[in-house]
Amino acid sequence: MTAFKNPENGNIETITRKDFYWCLLFGFLYFIKKKIWVHAIVSFLLVSVTYGLSLLIYPFFVKSILQKEYLKRGWEIVEK
Repeated sequence: MTAFKNPENGNIETITRKDFYWCLLFGFLYFIKKKIWVHAIVSFLLVSVTYGLSLLIYPFFVKSILQKEYLKRGWEIVEK
């Protein structure tokens, strides 16, 4: 489990195994909820092109996608 803290407001978000399952169930809608727009669009396009097969592959990368996005936004890694 990895946690990130927003330095502006102190909000803490954790990345757990649940994120894998949320991404598996909801696909690009999960990225819309997290406001990760590039991956929401890419995921939607891949679902359209692969007839949904990418829904089974994309969740394996969700942890690294979230980590990179939080770091890009300036969030700090918190030890839990």
